Amino acid sequence: TSVGGMTLQADYSYTQNASANTSTVTVTLKLINHYALYATAISGSYISVGGNKSNYSKSISYGGSTTTSTTLATKTVTVTHNSDGTAKCNIAGTFVMNGTYRGSSVGTMSVNSTITLPTIPRSSSFTAPTSINTGATLSGTVSPSSTSFNHKIIIKVGSATKNTISL
Repeated sequence: TSVGGMTLQADYSYTQNASANTSTVTVTLKLINHYALYATAISGSYISVGGNKSNYSKSISYGGSTTTSTTLATKTVTVTHNSDGTAKCNIAGTFVMNGTYRGSSVGTMSVNSTITLPTIPRSSSFTAPTSINTGATLSGTVSPSSTSFNHKIIIKVGSATKNTISL
């Protein structure tokens, strides 16, 4: 949100762990102002990532006349993806202050958004006939979820391993 040229902004970044099917999301809550500002975030100011909420306090003392960005709070949370590799994460925050900014009453500024994280590829699928006649050619198809996946196929007849193929 913006009040009189002052903006509350949430920036985020993430890293992914494919084997754990998780993303680590870091959110930074910033206040962008264009003019002098002397303020303190009061009770009720918070940052929330994936429903994990933390209160913060921050004093701001800026006497300049150019645009400046002040980091109010930063929070990092690990988000578990769904079994299909998809995930969404809510990011939110508030800046609560008493007073005015350039003649406008500020009160509470807030930001709230749901981000869609990139899908983490999950298991590949393999199709092959359930039975085969002696002497016939066995063929199957691997449909990888990701080009970075490696596959190893082990063919067993009864309890004996007959062949191993790496793809």
